[in-house]
Amino acid sequence: MAWMSNQRASCSSSSSSFSPTRWSYDVFLSFRGEDTRNNFTGHLYTALCQRGLNTFIDDELRRGEEIAPTLIKAIQESMASVVVFSENYASSKWCLDELACILDCKESKRQIVLPIFYKVDPSDVRNQRGSFGVALSRHEANFKNNNSSSSTDRVQRWRTALTLAANFSGWHFPDGHESKFIHNIVEEISLQTSNRTYLKVAKYPVGLESRVRDMDELLSLGEDDVRMIGIWGLGGIGKTTIAKAVYGSIAHKFEGNCFLANVREMSSMPHGLVQLQKILLSDILGGNRKFKVTSVDQGANTIETRLRNRRVLLVLDDVDHRHQLDNLAGGSNWFGRGSRIIVTTRDKHLLTAHGVNLTYKVKELDFYESSELFSWNSFKRDKPPNDFLKLVWRAVCYTKGLPLALTVLGSHLCGRSIEEWKDALDSYEIIPNKEIQEILKISFNGLEHFQKEVFLDIACFFKGEDKDQIVDILRNMGKEIVRQESPTEPGERSRLWFHEDVYHVLTEQTGSTKVRGILINMPKKNDISMSAEAFSRMKNLRYLINLNASLTGNIDLPNELRLLNWYRYPLQSLPSNFHPKKLVALKMPSSNISRLESGSMKLGTLTSMDFFGCDKLEEIPDFTGFPNLEKLFLRGCTSLVGIHESVGFLEKLVTLNLQDCSSLTRFPTRIGLKSLKILNMKGCRMLASFPEIEAGTMVLENITLECCENLRNLPSSIYKLKNLRELEVRGCPKLLAFPMKVNPENPSSVSHDYQNSLVFPRLRFLRVGDCNLSECEFLMPFNCGSTLTFLDLSGSSFVSLPEWTSTFGSLEWLILRDCKKLQEIPQLSPCIKGINTGGCKSLERFSKLSNILEHNSQGSLQYSDLSNCHKLLKSLDFDVEKMASMLLSHSQTPQHVPSDGEYYEFSIILPGNDIPKWFGHRKQPADPNYCDFNIKFPPNFTGKNTRLAFSAAFGIIDYTLPYDYDDYERYGFHVRVFINGDEIFSFHEHIISPGSDHVWLQYISLSNMRHWKRYWNEEEIMYKCEVRFLPSEPILLKACGVQLVYLDPGGGENFGITTEEIIDENNSI
Repeated sequence: MAWMSNQRASCSSSSSSFSPTRWSYDVFLSFRGEDTRNNFTGHLYTALCQRGLNTFIDDELRRGEEIAPTLIKAIQESMASVVVFSENYASSKWCLDELACILDCKESKRQIVLPIFYKVDPSDVRNQRGSFGVALSRHEANFKNNNSSSSTDRVQRWRTALTLAANFSGWHFPDGHESKFIHNIVEEISLQTSNRTYLKVAKYPVGLESRVRDMDELLSLGEDDVRMIGIWGLGGIGKTTIAKAVYGSIAHKFEGNCFLANVREMSSMPHGLVQLQKILLSDILGGNRKFKVTSVDQGANTIETRLRNRRVLLVLDDVDHRHQLDNLAGGSNWFGRGSRIIVTTRDKHLLTAHGVNLTYKVKELDFYESSELFSWNSFKRDKPPNDFLKLVWRAVCYTKGLPLALTVLGSHLCGRSIEEWKDALDSYEIIPNKEIQEILKISFNGLEHFQKEVFLDIACFFKGEDKDQIVDILRNMGKEIVRQESPTEPGERSRLWFHEDVYHVLTEQTGSTKVRGILINMPKKNDISMSAEAFSRMKNLRYLINLNASLTGNIDLPNELRLLNWYRYPLQSLPSNFHPKKLVALKMPSSNISRLESGSMKLGTLTSMDFFGCDKLEEIPDFTGFPNLEKLFLRGCTSLVGIHESVGFLEKLVTLNLQDCSSLTRFPTRIGLKSLKILNMKGCRMLASFPEIEAGTMVLENITLECCENLRNLPSSIYKLKNLRELEVRGCPKLLAFPMKVNPENPSSVSHDYQNSLVFPRLRFLRVGDCNLSECEFLMPFNCGSTLTFLDLSGSSFVSLPEWTSTFGSLEWLILRDCKKLQEIPQLSPCIKGINTGGCKSLERFSKLSNILEHNSQGSLQYSDLSNCHKLLKSLDFDVEKMASMLLSHSQTPQHVPSDGEYYEFSIILPGNDIPKWFGHRKQPADPNYCDFNIKFPPNFTGKNTRLAFSAAFGIIDYTLPYDYDDYERYGFHVRVFINGDEIFSFHEHIISPGSDHVWLQYISLSNMRHWKRYWNEEEIMYKCEVRFLPSEPILLKACGVQLVYLDPGGGENFGITTEEIIDENNSI
C-alpha cells in the first residue's frame, strides 16, 4: 500500500489552476517492447518525429519491480500518451504500472490518452479476457505465492486502468497496411495536440488568481444550462489574459473547445468572419474534417446545426461589433447543454444588446498588485530596491492599475538609472508613452463621432466631475490626440487646457474657429491682458472655463457657448451683446455680478445656474425666460433681498439652494414647483414665513430651514408633501409650534382624523431642535411610524415624551439635547442606536437605561450622551465605574459584526472626573491638548474576538460651550487609530455644554477589519497600534486610557483583560 500511495502521489501532482502547463513532450509512447519495439511502435515513433512532434520512447530494457522515476517524470510532462495494446502488454507489470500512472495524469493534469489496439480485440482489454485475462491471473497467483497481500489492490488498480483505457476513443488494427494506418494516427495526434496546446497566459500573472476565481463563480460549471459570460473593461486591463487563464483551466472538461483570438482584427480582413467560422468548427469538431464555408450566413447555420447537441467551451476574444456575435455565437440555443461561451470586449453595451446577462468588469490592479507587477517588469523581482521606492510609487500612480501600462512602462525603464527614470516619468505626464497610447486608441477609434467628441471634452476639461468615468492614463491619451491636431500652434487645436498654450493663444490672439473649448487654470494667480478680439475669433467656442485667471480688457463672449464657468467674473453684468441661445450651464461663483437683466435673455436650453458667493447680487428677476432650468444655486448671496414670483413656478426646477442668503426677505408667496426635490434655505435669517404649497408640488423630498431665526410659522399646506423624506427646522427660536392639519373639505376647520390622514408617510429624518416647542402633539398625525429613523427635539420645553412616541418603530436616533424641563423618557423603539440627553438637567426617569442596568444588555444601543444628567444618574445610583464595569461585562458576550456604515460599537458620555480603574494603561497628559498611546500586540495577533476600549476625562476652560450649527466639529476631540502604521479609522466626539468634568468611553471591534478598511486582509497579523487623542479648544484632556479586551483562547465565555506585554510601559502612569 505504501508503494501504491507513493506511486499515485508521484503521478498525480498538479499545477496551479490557471497557470499553463509547460509540457516537455508532445507524446509519450507506452508499449510492450518485445511485441512492437522493432516494428509497429518503432515506425510510429519515426513518423511522429518526422511530423515535428516531440515524442518520448523508452529505449532501455526494463528491469526491477517499479517503473523508473525518469519514466514517471516523462509521463507527467507529456501532453498526450499513446498506449499500444499488444498481445503480451499485460504480462509486463511495468507496462501496467505505466498505464495506471498515465490515467492518474489524465485526471490530474488534463492529459490526452489515445489507445491503439494492435492485433488485439478491444473487448479483451476492456474485460480482461484472452491473453490479458491470463496475464492478470498469473500476476495474482505470483503475489499470493509471495504472501504479498498489499499487491491485491495493485492488480485491481491494473484491471480498472485497462477497462478505462479501453473505453477511450482510439484505433483498432487487426491486420492490414501499417503504413497508411500509422499516417492516419499521426494526423489525428497532430491535430489533437495542437488544439490542446495551452495558451500562453502572462509572464508575471500578478493578481490573476483572484480574478479567475471571480470568473469561476459566474461560470458555475456544475450547472447544466448554457451560459454566455462577458468580460469587459478598458484596453490593456487584462481581459484576454483572464480569458486565457480560465480557458486553460477548464477546457478539458468539455467535448470541444475553441479560443478565437483577435476577433475584431480578423473580422476586418476580407472574408475574415468566414475564416473565423471555419476555425471554430475545425477546433471544436476536430479530426481531419475540413468545413466548406462559402458565406457568413452558411457558416452561422453550420455552427448552429453542428454544435447544438455538443457541450463546448468557446472564447470570442476582442469582439467589437454585434454582427460578430450574431454569426459566431448567435444564441444559447446554438450550443448543447452545459456549454460556456466567454466574450471579451471593451463595449459593455455590446454584451447587453446580445442578451449576455452575466458580465464581469475587470478590476484594475490595486496598489500592491500594481507595485509587484511593475517591479517584476522593471527589476525582475517582486519588490523594488529602496532607492527606487518613490519613483515606483509615482509610476504606479501614473498607470492607475492598468496591467498593460505597468508592463510596458516597467519594461521600458528596466536597467535605467534613477535620473533616466525621473526624465521619463516627467515626459509621460505631458506626452504619454507611445506604445501604451496606440493600444488605448483602439477603443477611441471604435467610437462614433459624437462619442469621440464627448470623450475628448471629458479628457481635457472635466477632471473630477466623474472620477469613475475616465482614469488619468486615458485622459492623457485624449489630450495627446488633441495635441496632435496641431503640434506647433495651439490656436489651431480643438481644445486648450495647458496653461502655457492658453496664455499664448489669449495674449497673441492666435485662436481660430477650430477651438471649441478653453480651460484656464494657471499655476499661480495671473493677470492676462487681452483685446476684445481674443474670444471673438473663436466663433465655435462651446466651453469657456476660467478657474483662477484675472482677465483684463474688453470681454466679448461668443454666442455659441454651451458652458460658461467664470470664477470671480469682474463685471457687474454680462455683456449686452451676449445672447447664447444654446447655453446649458452658467456658473459665475464669487463674481462681481450685481444684477441680471430681466427679460434680456431668453435661454430655453439653460438647465443650471450657479451664483455661489456672489455677495453683490441683490435681486433675482423674472425667470420666465428659463423654462428648462433644473438647478439654481444662490448659496452665499448675502446681499440678495428678493426673488421674483416666477421662480416659484419653474416646472423643471429640481434643486433650489438659498443657503446663507442672510438678507433674503422676499420669496415667492406660493410655490408650484412640480419637479422640485431639494429646497435648502438654511441661514436665511431674515425670512419670516414659508410659502404656501400649491397642489402638484408632490415630489419635494428634502427641506432645510435651519437657523431661519425670524421664521414664525409654517403653512398647513406643507402636509401635502407626501414624498418628503427629510425636514430640518432646527435653530428657529421664533417657531413655537407646528401648524395643525387643516380639513381639506373645510379649510376653516382643523382635522382631527389622524388615522385617515397621510402626513409625511415617507419621512425618515426630522429635526425641529431649538425651536422652543412646548409640546409634541404635532407629531401625532405624522404617518411615518415605519419610516422615521432620526428625530431631533433638542431645546424643547416639554416635560415628558408621550407614550405614543414608542410607535415610531424604526427610530434609531433620538436627540433631546438641552430639553431642560424634560423629566421622563418612556419606552423607546427596540431599534434605537443612539440617544442624546446632554443638558437634560431635570431628567429622572429613563426606561431604556434602566433596562440596560437591570438586564446587563445594551441591545442595539451604540451611543448615549448623558452629560449633565446628574439627577438621572443619582436616581439610578449610577456612575462611571458602574457603567464601565457593566459595559465590560456586556462586551464579554460575542456580538454581531457591525454592519457597513457603523463606525463604532458603543460610546457614552457621563459626568465624572477620572477614567475607569480597570484601564491598566492610562495617562495624565502633560499637554492637555494632546495624548497618544503606542500599543504592541501579542505575537500572531489578528484581532479576532477582540475590542479596543478608549476613555478620556475632560473639562472645559470656562464651563460654557455654545452650540455651533455651522461647525459641528468645532467643539470636541478627534481620536485617530493606526494599525501597522496605516490609519484604519478616526472619529470625532462632539461635546455640548458639559458644565463640569465628564468622562467618555468608547468600544470598537477589531474582529472584522474590513469593516474599517475595505482591502484589509483578514489573516494579516497586527503587530502595533497607535492611538491619538486630539481635543479642540476650549476642551482640555485630564486623563486618557486605552485597553485591549479579548476572548480567552481557551474558548467559551472566559474573557480576560490584558495588562502585560500589550501596551508600552512608557505610556503608563
